[in-house]
Amino acid sequence: MELRTSDQLGDMVADGFDLAIRFGHPRVSSLVARKLLDARVLTVAAPSYIERHGRPAEPRELGSGAHRCVQFLDPSTGRPFPWEFHSGARSW
Repeated sequence: MELRTSDQLGDMVADGFDLAIRFGHPRVSSLVARKLLDARVLTVAAPSYIERHGRPAEPRELGSGAHRCVQFLDPSTGRPFPWEFHSGARSW
């Protein structure tokens, strides 16, 4: 078995892959897709980071450029997924 990671969607058949694990909603295709699990994404920071840069008061501060964040790219657009937070029934 060989494991490869990529931040880009390719043509699985043309690239010779038998299986792929992807996050997000699948594109419409002739491939068979099965949901494996729901994955929680947590937003965390080291205490030393908070000390240096401050704690964001609200989620939109994360996209302002004032904070250094790891962002996941949408393979279909190549752009970062927008920040999305949920707490109970509340979303922002």
